[in-house]
Amino acid sequence: METNDPDLKSIEIPVLATVRGDITVIPNPITMGTTRLGQQRSIIVTIDDWKYNDIPTLVVPHGSVTFQEQDGTRYKFEVAITPDTIGLMQRPLHILRPKHNDNEGVEERIIETVPIIMRVLPTG
Repeated sequence: METNDPDLKSIEIPVLATVRGDITVIPNPITMGTTRLGQQRSIIVTIDDWKYNDIPTLVVPHGSVTFQEQDGTRYKFEVAITPDTIGLMQRPLHILRPKHNDNEGVEERIIETVPIIMRVLPTG
């Protein structure tokens, strides 16, 4: 953003924007609030408008995802993370389509990535 201040010509403001894709992910972005180092946090994430026959695959680095339920094209998952660093943490949640062949890797199957944001405080 440009300003008319002679000493501060421009400022940068980080912004998160929700972009509608082929599927709907709720919430988006995923905010998990504040927790302490080493304490697990979890949240229910809903995937809607799923067009494939297989259940979506969700992957979060250094976390876990557990399928909860399905209702038509809507799927619910519990996403859990145990933070291992202090501060503002952001991790990606990847939503993957089913494999079309055995040679496909994760990167080729990602149809959407949603940020997971958590503030981590020291223990005690």
